[in-house]
Amino acid sequence: ACIVRMSQHMKIWSVYIMAAPHSKGLTYFKVGRSSDVAKRLAGVQTGCPLPITKVYILTMWGNGHSQSVEAMMHNDLAAYRTQGEWFAFSTDDLAHKKVMNDAMREAAMRAKVGETIPKWRNVPVAELKAAVSGQAADMANERKVGRKSQARKAVVLMATTGRRIL
Repeated sequence: ACIVRMSQHMKIWSVYIMAAPHSKGLTYFKVGRSSDVAKRLAGVQTGCPLPITKVYILTMWGNGHSQSVEAMMHNDLAAYRTQGEWFAFSTDDLAHKKVMNDAMREAAMRAKVGETIPKWRNVPVAELKAAVSGQAADMANERKVGRKSQARKAVVLMATTGRRIL
């Protein structure tokens, strides 16, 4: 069997915005990129003291493409940066909403391929968390099946050779 490894440039990447509401209309937003937003959510949530309640995803081809879209958003939102890739907005302030909406629109335009402009998707956090736990369950099942398979092979080898394998 031939295994072909997909390069970072051929993979599907996403720029994401994760929202963690604080209080009095203040919401923290993390803007980043990942080839697996569900896994990334788990990592970000671990380091965030506030619950992430919304995730917006803009999907595109290629690591380099996602880097330029993410950098553009960081630049457009720089006045609202709190630390690293985190930005604070008052959800009650129409000027703040306009800045975020404009940055999201510009990101979608920059991510377009040919005439196709991708759309931001609001993906339920529960759906992303379920994807991560489903992946973990699949991996655990693969390990379990692998152990059973190894045990069966050992029994067959022991039966055919008479030697103890395990």
